Amino acid sequence: MWDPITHSEIDPGELERRETASMRAMLAPDEFPLSKGIELRPLTLGTLALLRQTKNEFLTGTGGKLENEIFAALAFAYIHAAPLAEVRRNVWNENAFRDAVAAFGDEMPPEKLPALIAEILRRLADIGALQFETKPQPGTGKGPTPPGN
Repeated sequence: MWDPITHSEIDPGELERRETASMRAMLAPDEFPLSKGIELRPLTLGTLALLRQTKNEFLTGTGGKLENEIFAALAFAYIHAAPLAEVRRNVWNENAFRDAVAAFGDEMPPEKLPALIAEILRRLADIGALQFETKPQPGTGKGPTPPGN
């Protein structure tokens, strides 16, 4: 079978081991730390803005199908782990950002990807729980307003 990560043949036993590790990481992410030395900063309005600026697929809502899940995960991690001044400088230049994310990814082994994706989904689910819907003001004809406290 062809391995899209290494661009080479992969034996079925290795493929099964990777799939098992991925499934276990998704079901029990605490058992699979991202990587020694990689600690993600908390998700903030600032980092959400940077993710939006870079059109990160985890944030843009692609209906559950990511065109490049690996790059989206690495970009999310880069924004939350690399020096913030560097990140802020690179997000405004698409080529510089892509190069920085690729260099960041060179330090992360492929078996850490499932844990990284699980952590991203957990963080995004946490902020999803904080969202609210606006409702029109009854009988006023005015636009939507946030719900009362």
